[in-house]
Amino acid sequence: MPQKPIDEILKETKIYQILRPKLVMTLPTVKLQDALDLMHAEKAGYIVIADAHSKVVGMFTEREVLMNVLQKGVSLSEPVEKFMRKDVHTLSKTDSVQAAIDAMDTFGIRHIPLVDEF
Repeated sequence: MPQKPIDEILKETKIYQILRPKLVMTLPTVKLQDALDLMHAEKAGYIVIADAHSKVVGMFTEREVLMNVLQKGVSLSEPVEKFMRKDVHTLSKTDSVQAAIDAMDTFGIRHIPLVDEF
């Protein structure tokens, strides 16, 4: 029985079929120290930043920590919104794996929040 080419499989396979992501989320007003503690406790390389209505407004990743937080003079009592990435690209769990790969390549990102609606 012939198998499908991988590019066809990636276009047909939906994200929810292969991934059961653990959501680590917080508000933009959370202090940096609390955001870092949350990342550590959850063993997460990122936190989805959402408003009070659970709308994604940013991402706070290890990259933001390395590039922005670990600078001289940064106070860990500052809000995470000051350091989060605001140009967030989201996908739905029903999008294809290929769509996720394309978004990661196009936007140079490693983490894409999955949302129920856009």
